Formats: sequence, structure tokens, C-alpha cells
Amino acid sequence: MDCLICAKLEQACEARLSEYVEARTSVCYRVSTNLAAKRNVDMERARYELEEHRSACVLKRTEALRLSSGVSHYSPSALSLRT
Repeated sequence: MDCLICAKLEQACEARLSEYVEARTSVCYRVSTNLAAKRNVDMERARYELEEHRSACVLKRTEALRLSSGVSHYSPSALSLRT
């Protein structure tokens, strides 16, 4: 289950991808690639922010799981029992 921030970042990433694809397929792309390049940068930034947040979310969930299970150190077997 994704957190609310993950969901919003995922929507932003999908929107940026859609804008990039639209810019690449437009008639204007043949004349000027600047718009498509800008959309590509925006898409990559959105993707990076989503990946960065997801890695933080995973760490938070792992830490919460560890604390709730009483495991004092990282234990893959303990985590697999909860998932």
C-alpha cells in the first residue's frame, strides 16, 4: 500500500510522461525539439522524486516493522514473516 505522498508523486510522474510523449509526437517537434527536451527533463525529475520518496518510505516501513516485531536488528527472515 502506497502512502499519500507516493500516490501524488506517481500521478505527477505519469502526467510528466504523458506531456513528454505528447511533445515528442506533436508536429511542432519536427520544428523545435526544445519543448520535448524540457518535457523530458521534467519527466526525469518527477521520476527521480518518486524513486527517492519510495526508498524513504520503504526504510520507514522496515523500521516500523522492526520496532513492532521486537527485532533489535535487521533480519530478512523476520521481515519475510510479516509481508
